[in-house]
Amino acid sequence: MKKIKNELNRVVKIRNKIEDEFLVSRDYKNDREWWILGHTSLILKEKQFPYPIFADKTKPPEPDFITYSKSGERFKPVEIGEILRPGRRRGDEYKDMKKYEPNFLDLEFVDEIKNPWSSFISLLNDKFQKRYDTDCLLVIYHNIFYSEISKLGFWHNALLTAAKQWYDSGLFDLNKSPYERIIVINSNAQAMISLFPELLVISPETTPRGNTIIKF
Repeated sequence: MKKIKNELNRVVKIRNKIEDEFLVSRDYKNDREWWILGHTSLILKEKQFPYPIFADKTKPPEPDFITYSKSGERFKPVEIGEILRPGRRRGDEYKDMKKYEPNFLDLEFVDEIKNPWSSFISLLNDKFQKRYDTDCLLVIYHNIFYSEISKLGFWHNALLTAAKQWYDSGLFDLNKSPYERIIVINSNAQAMISLFPELLVISPETTPRGNTIIKF
């Protein structure tokens, strides 16, 4: 059992050393999941939601983490999901990033995605096939720059609007969700919304467009 805050500090040091490769390389999958869990815990704490203090990393077919409270009692299992640009394979992002250095993160170099939500829906459908304990939390890391989706507005508003359309259209049945709660964090792990059991903004994106790489 490891303290989530300590693991977050550990992987932050790795990210500071290798920079953007941390977000895109398959070699850092486990570290990235600790990074996602760490920021999830921080945001939930800041917004006065129940949050875990400790965690054990697990292996399939278990969810990615079993988390624990301050007293060491079991909190919730946590499954991590990650959204990539549709059609993108893990590792391709880093190759493309090298082409554009040093201006990869400049909005002029980022193409807007024509069908930005297809990989999101695909991941949700895949995660709905899994059957974990009923109190399992699904945390989805939206590893796509908001500038690839829209040049206007805020990430949290765009995602809530899209999700409402999915639900209203019956694209998937939330009553069949195997998760107690589904939350999504944005690419810099600073904004968070809840998709289930209710649609709500937990932590809004405070800077529109572009500011997608976290600075520690």
